[in-house]
Amino acid sequence: MPAEADASDVLIALFNSVGELHDTLERIYRPARLNKQKFIVLTALARQAPAPALATQLAEIAGVTRASMTTLLDALERSGWIERRRDARDRRAIQIHITDAGRALVDAAAAHFRDVCARLIQKTDTTQLARLARRCETLAKDARALSRCVPPFPAPAKA
Repeated sequence: MPAEADASDVLIALFNSVGELHDTLERIYRPARLNKQKFIVLTALARQAPAPALATQLAEIAGVTRASMTTLLDALERSGWIERRRDARDRRAIQIHITDAGRALVDAAAAHFRDVCARLIQKTDTTQLARLARRCETLAKDARALSRCVPPFPAPAKA
């Protein structure tokens, strides 16, 4: 990157870095049939266990639609990592519970992920990492605000 990079150069470099990190993590965890959304859901369930969660809560945490969450929960249930149970007080509600196998998987994956992260950032100063984390949080917040006030880019006219 040039010494005097403009904002678009910096963001493109950031997008490329995040994309490469995402792709690398997907390749590492694919053999275990684990992806980002599954890991997020299992982690959320493990943190609040033994209390169950509702699909709508998990969809919000994972950043997916309710329809996508249904598909995701189907896959987690087929793998034996979660169970769906009717709420005893409200038979319309389905509670999502992590199984022992799901907890064992998320515990092992979380430990492995911490090791991968440590290896990834071992050459980076902790002060720089803290600053980067804060800046990323600010960028995410600013991006959400921007998406509410900037209209979509129009599709080009057909020739």
